[in-house]
Amino acid sequence: MLESICIKNFALIDEVEVNFSKGVNVLTGETGAGKSIIVEALQMALGERASAEVVRQGYDSARIDAVFKIECISPALKDILDTQCIEFEDNRLILSRVIFKDGRSRAWVSGRPVPIGILQSIGNELVDFHGQYEHQSLLNSQYQLEVLDNYIGAEKLRIELREKVKRLKKLDEEIAFLEESQLKQTREIDLLNFELNEIQKVAPQPREDETLRSQINYYTNLETIKRNSQEAYDILIGSEVSVISLLNRVRNLLAEIKQHENNFESYYSKLDEILCELEELARECRRCGELVEISEEELEKLHQRLNLINRLKKKYGPSIENVLEYANKVKEKLQLFENLDDRLDNLKQERKRLFDEIIKEASELSNIRKERLPLLAEAISNILKDLGMKNCKFTVGISPTELSYNGIDQIQFLFSSNLGEEEKPLKYVASGGEISRVMLAIKTVLADVDRIPTLVFDEIDSGIGGVMAPKVAEKLIELGRHRQIILITHMPQIAVIADCHYLVSKVIKSNRTVAQVNLLHEKGREEEIARMLSGNVSEISISHAKEMLAKVKKLKKEKGL
Repeated sequence: MLESICIKNFALIDEVEVNFSKGVNVLTGETGAGKSIIVEALQMALGERASAEVVRQGYDSARIDAVFKIECISPALKDILDTQCIEFEDNRLILSRVIFKDGRSRAWVSGRPVPIGILQSIGNELVDFHGQYEHQSLLNSQYQLEVLDNYIGAEKLRIELREKVKRLKKLDEEIAFLEESQLKQTREIDLLNFELNEIQKVAPQPREDETLRSQINYYTNLETIKRNSQEAYDILIGSEVSVISLLNRVRNLLAEIKQHENNFESYYSKLDEILCELEELARECRRCGELVEISEEELEKLHQRLNLINRLKKKYGPSIENVLEYANKVKEKLQLFENLDDRLDNLKQERKRLFDEIIKEASELSNIRKERLPLLAEAISNILKDLGMKNCKFTVGISPTELSYNGIDQIQFLFSSNLGEEEKPLKYVASGGEISRVMLAIKTVLADVDRIPTLVFDEIDSGIGGVMAPKVAEKLIELGRHRQIILITHMPQIAVIADCHYLVSKVIKSNRTVAQVNLLHEKGREEEIARMLSGNVSEISISHAKEMLAKVKKLKKEKGL
């Protein structure tokens, strides 16, 4: 409910703070006193379009702060607050709007800056305006559908369907994203496959480039190796004057010497070891000298292989290990793309199952609506007749439409205020006062299930006489049991039902006209009702006012209020 509104530098208002109560809050005052300014300021606080003309002359800006006590938060309001990361303390939400004289404006929710659109979305969940205002939920087709579902007990089914349609839309977005990704990835997949094939075709082994360079170096110099090895063999053992032959002669001499001189024993042993190693060296030189050379073609193959590996290293390297690591990454990426295809197939299958389920449930909901919508129309029509609109006709039209969050139906409230006239959409044929009474009838019918806590009525008494006014008043009293009502009225029969009565008046301060708002207590109420009854305050009008207030007090007591 709306706890209070503080208005500064707005139109005729310097500064006004109004504290509202539960039940029925009534604003009265002479024509032109500024009653509608209060409602207009509230609309601005709830995100309605603002004009620089509302800024009071002589000031740079106007400011409105509306404080709401949130006793039961709706799912829609919770979603908005969660999305905007807005927190509120003590179950209170503060909506603020500053309007500058250059036409700009800024908005806050509980101190957090928000776009004006967010302010309006939050306002839609908190207050319903009815009368001569642009924003009226009654004229909104989605609201009309919610009204019907709430009344016929299909709200739970609609909410469940809404969640499934949300899931369907998310699936559609994900599928579209993956399909777009597929198109973008076709070239990438082709490139990755080419790169992987290029690496796999060469199939390099770790450190293979080092081995190839060693082999090429070896075979390139093999002739020199053979020639030098053969020459070394000849020197070592290839003739009678070879190194090994001469050393063998020395060895034999040392063998005789060591028999007589012990010091030569160690030299003999060392020479013996040297001869063994030289003989082994000679055998190795002989082997190398007999090596078979490879052909130029085979050597060229080694060069070609090394060139292939070097090209891979240049593209994916700088080492073979890097090339192999890159190939593994390419495999992993291609696997992800394969998984993407599987994911897309699974999502499409899931979407088909969900869509079939949604259509089935939407059809069930549509059948329930068609079967029960006459009940809502009848209930509203009966109340409208009680409110003095005996010749009116109110029906609910339903027609198929594309699948949406609310199913496959669209409905319209159809209305005719005069006998013999065809019913047409409510927004085209009903006046502000008639719309207010239609909304009063709807809100009365839906008193137990409607989610919006505060209703604002203007001109609810338009077009009705003194006889029907008590009927309207009685409906408002009943509605005030369930909702907070703020209404502007010129009729004393309606003003007397107020739980809180505010008098809006104009005074002159410092040679300027200023609107002020005062909460009336017992005596003040009697005088204001008396003024509304006769245009002036007299003993007779005061007596009549007291009598009316007493009757309402008794009626409320009978209703347990």
